[in-house]
Amino acid sequence: MKVELPLAAVGEAGWVDLPFVHPARLTLVNAGDMRSSPVRCAALEAMGYDPASVCMVHQTHSRIVRYADELLALGSTAASGTRVEGDGIVSDADGPVLAVGVADCMPILIADERTGAYGVVHSGWRGTGILENAVDAMAHRCGTNTEDLRVLCGPCICGESYAVDAGRGREYARWGNDAVVWRGDQAYLDMRAANLAIARELGIVAAVVDHCTLLTPQLGSYRREGPGYHGMLALIGPSPVIASTIDEEDESDE
Repeated sequence: MKVELPLAAVGEAGWVDLPFVHPARLTLVNAGDMRSSPVRCAALEAMGYDPASVCMVHQTHSRIVRYADELLALGSTAASGTRVEGDGIVSDADGPVLAVGVADCMPILIADERTGAYGVVHSGWRGTGILENAVDAMAHRCGTNTEDLRVLCGPCICGESYAVDAGRGREYARWGNDAVVWRGDQAYLDMRAANLAIARELGIVAAVVDHCTLLTPQLGSYRREGPGYHGMLALIGPSPVIASTIDEEDESDE
């Protein structure tokens, strides 16, 4: 299923709410470059978040997934200058806000509708496959079953625009025939197709945001803007419905 963001109606707001089963947001170009600590912290505070309580990792285009409680214990947050290496974060239902930085790479939001566990990953061409690692981490820590999961593949550079060299194209073809389109000797990677194929293989219901970062000026894009690009944050928080249910259950046990 494809979904569109209400970008035309956002106005001067620096972020947009994402259409997902858990509360989730994406910062936009007019919020500034989220790679800058002062800009990032100001944007998070404007959204009502404490930067020191928002889990983040040092992204290296890996498939490493971290647990939110461990990151908080180590001070790996949006307010910290030093963060733990990784490209994905998962949490139990009552955890903190999680965030990853993106700009052409794909943010993937994950939610367990049964337990309330949730996560977010940063998936670029080298990190494709991290969705499976995140699902494994949620199963191990949170008791997640794949049939209870919902996934939203956020905006990224689209396959029509993501030209790469032939070697990278051949390597990426392991994610399926639709993951790479060839136009003569030129390869184009389709991260949407690759991650949707992974979700299907795992038996997960997934949707995809139908906006190309390169072609959408409200969204940050390294390929469009160059080194001075506007890094975006994709954020996901705990479900208030699940959290409320947990609170009620805890009170009934006392």
